[in-house]
Amino acid sequence: MLNSETLLDKLSYYYTTGEEPESEPETLETTFSELLGINRAEGLLGKLLTRKIYMHQLRALQALAEGKNIILRAGTGSGKTEAWFIYAWKHRKKTLAIYPTLALASDQLKRIEDYSRNLGIKTARIDSISKEQLLRDGKKISTLRGELKEADIVVTNPAFMLMEIKRIATKPSSSILYAFLNNLDLIVIDEVDFYSPREIALLYSMLKILSEIRQQLQVAVLTAGISNPEELCAMLTETTSRECVVIEGKPFKRRNKYILVLGKNLEELWKFAQEHAYLLEEAGVGEDIKRSLKDFDLFKKNLYKIVEVFRALGVDVPSPFIDPVEIVSSYLEDDVVTVVFTRSIESAEDLYRKLRSRLSEKNLELVATHHHLVSKRQREEIEEKARKGEIKIIISPKTLAQGIDIGTIARIIHLGLPEDVREFYQKEGRKGRRLEQEFTESIIIPVSRWDRELLSRGVDAFFSWVKSPLEITLINKDNKYAYLFYYLFKVKARQELSRSEAEFLQSLGLLEGNKLTKRGEQAWYYINFYEYAPPFGVKRVFKIDSSEKYLEDVSFSDLVEKFQVGCFDYTSDGIVANIQIGGSKGRVVRKIEVYPLSEQLLYSHDALAYTIEEYKKQRYSGASNQASTETSIGGCYAQKPSAT
Repeated sequence: MLNSETLLDKLSYYYTTGEEPESEPETLETTFSELLGINRAEGLLGKLLTRKIYMHQLRALQALAEGKNIILRAGTGSGKTEAWFIYAWKHRKKTLAIYPTLALASDQLKRIEDYSRNLGIKTARIDSISKEQLLRDGKKISTLRGELKEADIVVTNPAFMLMEIKRIATKPSSSILYAFLNNLDLIVIDEVDFYSPREIALLYSMLKILSEIRQQLQVAVLTAGISNPEELCAMLTETTSRECVVIEGKPFKRRNKYILVLGKNLEELWKFAQEHAYLLEEAGVGEDIKRSLKDFDLFKKNLYKIVEVFRALGVDVPSPFIDPVEIVSSYLEDDVVTVVFTRSIESAEDLYRKLRSRLSEKNLELVATHHHLVSKRQREEIEEKARKGEIKIIISPKTLAQGIDIGTIARIIHLGLPEDVREFYQKEGRKGRRLEQEFTESIIIPVSRWDRELLSRGVDAFFSWVKSPLEITLINKDNKYAYLFYYLFKVKARQELSRSEAEFLQSLGLLEGNKLTKRGEQAWYYINFYEYAPPFGVKRVFKIDSSEKYLEDVSFSDLVEKFQVGCFDYTSDGIVANIQIGGSKGRVVRKIEVYPLSEQLLYSHDALAYTIEEYKKQRYSGASNQASTETSIGGCYAQKPSAT
């Protein structure tokens, strides 16, 4: 594995470092072979048998066996999946395992399916995508419903589960999971820290409804970073009438080096600061800044603070120079996989294209982007190639931050820090999950306003931030959104509302008598897990000449934020040229039309034509003060007047 300090020295970058010691959960002498009572198995279970169990795994098993709900809070790589799975197998508990998305939980699913095959139990995974595929492949809905009923473990996501609950409310026989749910014993909610307060409210409503369908449900919540588990425990006890306990476990991670990249031109900046020291004196700056002008090591620590002070004084100070492409490309020949986390899909794709433009033909396949606009099949291919060493650099905003176990990842580059510590640690948890890795690295490249704000307090502020306690997850059982879904369910299921429940819906104009109003029906239709919108995606097509190729659907949020006319569609290297609408009032989005990028396309749309001219104005206006210049614009030449 490359040593990044040596690499940055070679590239003439200044940086500062910190270190985090290795960590491993408390281990017992009992092996999984002894715990399971078997000596041989194939695949992943075979490898697990010789390992010793962790203390928190045993405590979780014992608490579940005693009939308690549990919240298992343990870091990444600490075997949380094995804790509930072994309980479900040993005690023959019908289990519903809910992951944020099945695409983000592919590694856990592989383990669950491998263990199930070896131990002779039936596991099924179901979400809207897999359901559609099974039906397209010829499987009858009755057959699928029967297979799910007979399964011991069903793995799904909350979006699909919410739709099933809606079907149960109106017509239970239309739900493919209803028969399974009537025999359900255990619900597992993994990655609970993934969810927003609104989504946690919906999860709470769903648990409440499922607890009424099947009395005395048991719940296991798994988390790596929720900071207030006791609040969630209280909610589980109230919902299921079972005692709840919080079980703690340390993460598994190797010794980690933090490297904060400061820039290349620090000596130039130091000289600039010394030449303009009188401005700082006049402003009455603190002693730390004054000392920094005399000590280069102190200057490096207070670099961003000094730059921000100059800018506050209206001084045009040079920025610290960092070329992320230069740094990232240096890891192409490394033995391990490097994941670059960015703050957005746009910045991930921008880095990807800049990186590829500098690579030789043979190295192009060593780099990939990974985000929700990339198809599930492509993401799985990228993950598998990374495991085999066929991809060395993966650039991702967030989709690799949870649920993915790629043992070859040993380095994380943060191209801009996330704004909360929880997300930082979620991303950090992707690396260092193998004993054979001697150390791991975390490279921080400051590029965003938030980075500059943090570092303006001195580089020590970054290391203090890293050690900060995790932010509190907003858990509120009295969240009105949770009430809204639960009360609407009761109306649709023809259950009697209490007076306060009816008054709540009436106050929102959703209920009249004992029936939902038109507005109420619309609210029921629009309440979906990840967004308040119709329960289907927006169609997206790539148009070449007279042919159309359907791309993956996008959410309504993505439609608003990323697929307006003039937006680039990074997954197809095209540009959104048209949004077709229809419906009785002409307000329904039928599909997004994406075309190959061309100058002719840009000029054929009013807004885009104006945009391209503005771009060219900015691009060429400062081209020269030469006596005479020619600039090529759209294949024509415009003569610029001489400067006089």
